[in-house]
Amino acid sequence: MTAGVLNLTIEQGATFRKTLTWKTGTPAAAKDITNYTARMMLKSTPVREASQISSITKANPGVVTTRAAHKLVTGQSVVLPGVGGMTELNTRYTVTVLSTTTFSIGVDTTAFTTYTSGGVVAFVSLTSTLGDDGQLVLGGAAGTIEIFIKDSVTNALVGGGSYDLEMVSPTPTFDVTRLVQGTFSANPNVTT
Repeated sequence: MTAGVLNLTIEQGATFRKTLTWKTGTPAAAKDITNYTARMMLKSTPVREASQISSITKANPGVVTTRAAHKLVTGQSVVLPGVGGMTELNTRYTVTVLSTTTFSIGVDTTAFTTYTSGGVVAFVSLTSTLGDDGQLVLGGAAGTIEIFIKDSVTNALVGGGSYDLEMVSPTPTFDVTRLVQGTFSANPNVTT
C-alpha cells in the first residue's frame, strides 16, 4: 500500500486535532483497526540561521544575549558551539525567550567559567513521537484515527518539517503500514 499524502498546517502554541479514516477495498469501506496501535513522528526542519552571541550571564538561570534577533521560541532546543570562556556549555538547552535578543537556558551558570567571547546559537531540529498519552486515538471498527498534538508540542515547532503516521497490526504479525505522510507548516504564535 502506498502511503497517502496530506500536508498539514499547525498553529504554533495551539492544540492540533485532525481525524482521519482508513478505508480499503472497492467500494472503499472503513478498515476495522480494533487492537491496532499507531505511531506518528513529527520532525521539524532545523532553522539554518545561527545568531552570534554577545554575552552569557553567570546567573540562575544563565541568560544568553545575541547580537541580532535570535528568532527562537520558548521550548525550542539549541546548542551553543564556539563559546569562549564558559566551556561548561557543552550540551543541548531548552530556551525561555525573554526578548528578541535574550533567552535563558534553564541552567545555573553561577559556578561556570566567565564568558569571554564568541559562540553562536545553533538551532536543533525537533523530533516528536506521538502515540502515548492519548495523542493518537483509534476508533476500532469505524477505522478512525484522531491525531491530538498538545500545545506544548506545537509551541516548539518552528517553520515546518515532515511527518508520517504508521499503523501496527495486532499480534501475531505486527505488520507496519505507513498510512499517511507529508509536510507540515507551523504558523507562528503571536501571543506570549
